[in-house]
Amino acid sequence: MQQYEKDHIAAIRPYLADCCVMLKKNGAFPLGGPCRIAAFGGGVRHTVKGGTGSGEVNSKYFVTVEMALADEGFTITSGLWLKKYDEIIDAARKAFGKETRAKAYSLRSFDPLSAFGAVMPEPEYDL
Repeated sequence: MQQYEKDHIAAIRPYLADCCVMLKKNGAFPLGGPCRIAAFGGGVRHTVKGGTGSGEVNSKYFVTVEMALADEGFTITSGLWLKKYDEIIDAARKAFGKETRAKAYSLRSFDPLSAFGAVMPEPEYDL
């Protein structure tokens, strides 16, 4: 990372929390400050930093939702759920890659573009 990039990150970091939007629900949000919080979903650890495909963002630095909460002093109580989700999503990615390669092989195509546009579905899970 170049020095100017580090300088830009340092300049905007103090303002990032002001860019976060939390909707009010029954007076529970916004939170008054760091506390114990349960965070669920793929975006907690696998935060999308911009987009995918043509919307991909080349970002040399970004913070996941989990990292941001921890950095601000929140205690994430759903760590076991997040760990199990990571195991499920990792297994699903491996299976999807194997399935995609098998499909290309069955079509007698070894061209990487044969999988272009293939989207891995969210795996079924019951945690």
